[in-house]
Amino acid sequence: MCGVGLLWLGTRVRDRDFDDNIARLHDRAASSEERAGALEKETARLTSGNLELATNLERERAARARIEAGLASRHVTAEQKSALVNALKGVKLEVVISRYDVPETTAYANEIAVALIEAGQSITEGGVIISGGGNLPGVLVEETADARLIGALIAARLVTQKLPPNKNVMFRTGEGLNSLLIGNKPNSF
Repeated sequence: MCGVGLLWLGTRVRDRDFDDNIARLHDRAASSEERAGALEKETARLTSGNLELATNLERERAARARIEAGLASRHVTAEQKSALVNALKGVKLEVVISRYDVPETTAYANEIAVALIEAGQSITEGGVIISGGGNLPGVLVEETADARLIGALIAARLVTQKLPPNKNVMFRTGEGLNSLLIGNKPNSF
């Protein structure tokens, strides 16, 4: 009987040890589930933060691109030159180009002159306006210029506005000429 008692006592100790191990495993599993839940919440928070940062980065890149485009020099593109040449086929005009005395404006006026020469037009240099107050932005064409020239400049997306036909010695307008004024680059900000 003593053997049965010892066997029973040994089984009880083993069962109690087994129950303790199972309880510890349940506690560890619960603790792991809590940590996993906390990590999932932290991951969601970080993902949301990353999405916000990515959105801000894209906004900043777009703003930078706009600023760089605003600072870049203007150029006559191949498409604009082609549109100008096609629109002025068979037309022979004398075009007077006045400009502001700014390096970017001078370079752009030269590109427009080259495009017009390639389109078969004669170019005369007009006035050079020293920059100061009241600058006119963009490419301006006199309202009384030849309609074919105005149409070609519009087709090539080069003209930004028309000048009224007032006599202006500096711009050489109001003289019955096909006058263009290459103004400063329009402010894009």
